[in-house]
Amino acid sequence: GGLPANCSTEAIRFKSNGDLFFSHGTTVYCLPHGASAWTKYGAAPISQYLNYGIASLDFGKDGTLYAGVVNYPKDSAGVYSLKNGTSAWQPCGKMPNPNARSLIVDRNDNDALYVGCDYSAGYALSGGVWHSTDGGATWVASNLKKATGDISCTALCLSGTTLCAAV
Repeated sequence: GGLPANCSTEAIRFKSNGDLFFSHGTTVYCLPHGASAWTKYGAAPISQYLNYGIASLDFGKDGTLYAGVVNYPKDSAGVYSLKNGTSAWQPCGKMPNPNARSLIVDRNDNDALYVGCDYSAGYALSGGVWHSTDGGATWVASNLKKATGDISCTALCLSGTTLCAAV
């Protein structure tokens, strides 16, 4: 119980305590470990103006939930965080290309985030992988490009110090 009818998901993630989280549009739902009913997690949807929604979820070591959002118009897309124990989503720092298709938090450094973005001709800097060392306040582009131009990154995996990207 607790889910909307005809619910589909783009992002799904387990928290270290066994709680299961998933996104439907711009809303995150939680099924606490051992529970039988889903509940909304955090405040109302991140933005009521999103045409797409939350594409990725990951948790920081401190329990902060990060959401990668892809949408049009572009001014609501990007990375958002929900600190453990709060209910309001907060936008992280502005990214040159905010279409955050994939997101991963470094398990050894709570402030290190990696985001894979969609390629879009509408952005000056587009696609590829972006890295933050300060919890999403600032972002730096990687050198991940292909010979024909920018790329879209659909998934990320971090193993130790090795970052893998599906493009």
